[in-house]
Amino acid sequence: MSNNTEKPEGAIKAVAHYEGPFSREALRSVYEVNELFVGWLMRANDLTEFERVIQSQLAGMSDDSLRLVADCPFLLVDVKFQDARAWRLVLEQFSGVELQRQPDSDHYDSSRIGLARSTFFAAWYIVHRWPSSAELLIGASEEVVASISSIELTRLAALAESRTGWTTPRWPDRPDVWAQLLVA
Repeated sequence: MSNNTEKPEGAIKAVAHYEGPFSREALRSVYEVNELFVGWLMRANDLTEFERVIQSQLAGMSDDSLRLVADCPFLLVDVKFQDARAWRLVLEQFSGVELQRQPDSDHYDSSRIGLARSTFFAAWYIVHRWPSSAELLIGASEEVVASISSIELTRLAALAESRTGWTTPRWPDRPDVWAQLLVA
């Protein structure tokens, strides 16, 4: 996180005053994954153009603003939560003895693999704890929520490691959402 300690403003300030149906404690897993995501994104080198734009915006933010970004009441990271077809295919592979790793999965660093694990575990927890709110909290389609709910907890680590490449910023086609979110 940066050393700048300016007061947060704009959209970040509005998120800081979130008052919804979930307590801060209830959303802790969301906040923790968001914090991992922000930290990973700030340090990562092998990024898409879109991720570099977000990284650049994050780099200019104060520590307080970065904490507020992580404290959004919804996941900022995505693992194909809107791609029902990808999740159907992965579940079909679950019928086999061992989940096959994607060919490019060996080139990810440990921080991205850790982020993927945390994201998959948080999504699984949210889907089981708050099924009716999971679509909002993690940004998943109804079919993906059903897919996640059918996965055995003991298979999540293997799934996360095999699909680390799915880990991307949420709303990749909406830079305007990120621009508003990261107004500081």
